[in-house]
Amino acid sequence: MKRNTFIILISLAFTGAGCFSSKVNSVALAQLFTPVPESSKKLDIPYYDKGHQFNGYPFVYWHLDKQKEKQLKLEQPETSSSDFIFRTWVTRQNGTYNQPHSLIEITRNEEQYNATIYFMKVNFVANTLSETITDYKKVTVTPLKNSWQTVIDSLYILKADSLPTDEQIPEYYRKGKAYNNNSATYSFEFASKNLYRFYQYNDLQRASQHFWQPKNVLAILRLPDQEFNWAALEKEYFK
Repeated sequence: MKRNTFIILISLAFTGAGCFSSKVNSVALAQLFTPVPESSKKLDIPYYDKGHQFNGYPFVYWHLDKQKEKQLKLEQPETSSSDFIFRTWVTRQNGTYNQPHSLIEITRNEEQYNATIYFMKVNFVANTLSETITDYKKVTVTPLKNSWQTVIDSLYILKADSLPTDEQIPEYYRKGKAYNNNSATYSFEFASKNLYRFYQYNDLQRASQHFWQPKNVLAILRLPDQEFNWAALEKEYFK
């Protein structure tokens, strides 16, 4: 996230939820942040730059996704031996309690593909940088229109394995337009036997008018809707 944008998100989207100090010391941060695991894989995780209050730590959404990963008892893609893992985490900052989150996960082991969608209600606590799943639904799905190979080929064509995180795109956040609290944040994990990548995107509708990368992200997001009926399942859970 941009400098101070996480704090802006907290102060605007979670008014009345308590104060999140911008002066968290290094000891406290070390206790709060999920540690990046040691791995034989190449790990490509965005870190905050020098001058940011979280300098030297991974992006907060990576940390929060790791918390939910643990609660859902999912494998750790940074170290997993699975042939292929692709995840799309959807976070909507609607208040502090029972935020509507989703996860679409595609995995492959021994040439067998599997896809699972999780719909979650999540409580967020700003001053501990923590998310707690209060309720969730797990749905196993298979492609409705195309073969698994077509779905996977589409992901590679859209560069799901190599897209940069949004802040690495020059001018993505420009002229005072920073993180959009009212827009969902989409974070992605891609893992093969030798590589793990994490990247995230916010404010897709505005940015897709100016950059090809968020256009690709929007196309990636259409795939689970077309193939797994994601939107209808999500609407049913969160009704």
